[in-house]
Amino acid sequence: MAIECSRNLMKLNQVVGEESSQALVEGEINVPDSREPVVRILDISCDAIINSHEVIQDKIMVEGILRYDALYIPEGEDAAVDAVDAEIGFTQYLEMPGVQPGMTSRLQLDVEHIDYELVSGRRINVKAVLNLYGRVSQVMELEAVQDFTGLTDVEALTDHIRTSVSGEAGNAQTMVREDLELSDSMPSILKILRKEARVQIQEKKAVDNKVVVHGDVDLNLLYLCDDEEDPVQFLEQSIPFSHSVDIPGAYQGMDCTAEVTVSEFYTDPRENINNELRIVDAELILNLEVQVFETQEDEILIDAYSPSVPMELKKRKIKLQQFAGETQEQTVVKESITFPEGVPKARKILYVDATPSIAEERAGDGKVLLEGILSVQVVYQTNESALLIGSFRSAERIHWSDTPPGRTESLPAGPFRPRPFPQLWTVWHPHTKSFWPLALLRER
Repeated sequence: MAIECSRNLMKLNQVVGEESSQALVEGEINVPDSREPVVRILDISCDAIINSHEVIQDKIMVEGILRYDALYIPEGEDAAVDAVDAEIGFTQYLEMPGVQPGMTSRLQLDVEHIDYELVSGRRINVKAVLNLYGRVSQVMELEAVQDFTGLTDVEALTDHIRTSVSGEAGNAQTMVREDLELSDSMPSILKILRKEARVQIQEKKAVDNKVVVHGDVDLNLLYLCDDEEDPVQFLEQSIPFSHSVDIPGAYQGMDCTAEVTVSEFYTDPRENINNELRIVDAELILNLEVQVFETQEDEILIDAYSPSVPMELKKRKIKLQQFAGETQEQTVVKESITFPEGVPKARKILYVDATPSIAEERAGDGKVLLEGILSVQVVYQTNESALLIGSFRSAERIHWSDTPPGRTESLPAGPFRPRPFPQLWTVWHPHTKSFWPLALLRER
């Protein structure tokens, strides 16, 4: 006999594929003729910026740039520290069988390691190892059996599910300007050596037809001055920002994600009323990418039995996404770093920078666990007149755990891939004598 049943049309966000891979990108940093040639490299930093990513047949195409910043000792008896920057473009493909154009993709990119070689006084060969992770999903509609009609002896087993369905996504740009003024205790600027901007999202919320994002941009500037005791100085300042991205159909209470990146960062030192270079004009272009999610809860049938009518259920396995929660935390790491054998002894620490590489992420028992390596670059003033400035790199293990607010019971045990990658940074401030302020930003 025919079995009649009631069905429910469900809108689900199905994960079609997710993959991770590594890529090696090589290039050159060229020192212009207007600068003195390089004698020794002190430090090279690298930021990866995604310009675009697109789902094509069986893969994701990623285009972006690597933005390098090199600190070095130039030729000349009176030369202290100089800097040169460069951009190297790249195109990479993340293989993912089964994905097709038009599907929704999420991508994260991290620089795991950089290596460099001084080929000549004006050529530096650089290599960067990139970590790529991508996830492709599509919204599908599926009919699911909820109940049977006309039968009184059916024993049904149901399960409560909670799913997150991707809604509309949008992006926007905004400009942030600020005049950074040196404190009275800091010497005037001769030259800006390095600039860095980190975005911290403080709040994001969906309202009617838009997503509003509030946060801070932490600016860090390293500059050269004429102080023989402290030739390299550090300036930091935080700039608040607020911007909205139009999302038609969004409404208050929806879950949402937001990612804010710095696409351009311009600095220009200028004179104050005393004709001293003590003011820095800072201008940043921020890219905002947001997406809203609609949470659905339902009871689905997972098994049924009737003694009067033989039943054979047709099941289909689907990998779904669920918005489990998110959190933002800070932690302080304090370690003692031993100078390696063979390097000159230090008279004064000038600059310390730390870059994290997360090796393992796991979720279990309602907690998120992170483990990785903190690569620390130390630039210091030596006691030797023939070599005024030295540098070395060290690596330290880091561990971190946190419990996201709410819905912690929904975090399954096992590995996961958060977005975006965490950002940790640290700088030695010669005036405040602060050491190892490490900010950890993690979204899930």
